[in-house]
Amino acid sequence: MNPVDGVSHADPDARRRAARRTLRQRRGRFWRRIVVSVAVTGVMVVAALANRDLQHWRQVRSEAAALVGRLQNYYERERELPLSIPARGPDGSPAPGASNYALNIFYAEQSRGSARVGVCCSKRPEWFFLRPSARVVITFDGSRFHAEIMPESRFRAEAARLGFQRLPEQGLL
Repeated sequence: MNPVDGVSHADPDARRRAARRTLRQRRGRFWRRIVVSVAVTGVMVVAALANRDLQHWRQVRSEAAALVGRLQNYYERERELPLSIPARGPDGSPAPGASNYALNIFYAEQSRGSARVGVCCSKRPEWFFLRPSARVVITFDGSRFHAEIMPESRFRAEAARLGFQRLPEQGLL
């Protein structure tokens, strides 16, 4: 008996069994490596998509907050509701993303009879990989402007209640 592999060289069946066992072990290691590689790649793809969604969500939220700030500043400074989306910030610099929103031109009149009215919303839904698509909706409650990132299904359900007569795809306002 060979002390290295534990197989008697005199027995040809033992050598074949050892060769099959070795081949089975190699195949098993090969398939384990493939499965682990695919799993790790899948986790990395999901992590990359989640990171992309998070960065996009933060950007959308930041633009919405900036727009709310511009609207609120105008309202406090002029003591009247803005009739357009301010394209420039308080310092006169161009405001990013102002052209991405559709204004509810009737919100000033609607705000007199409603506790919460939609001022504007993003023209197109924001697409995410791991979250449902959503729209930015800016509302006015009588004294303050608020931004909300609303899932598309909820936006469609609440659009009429918020004062949006037609959806953006249909030429909102």
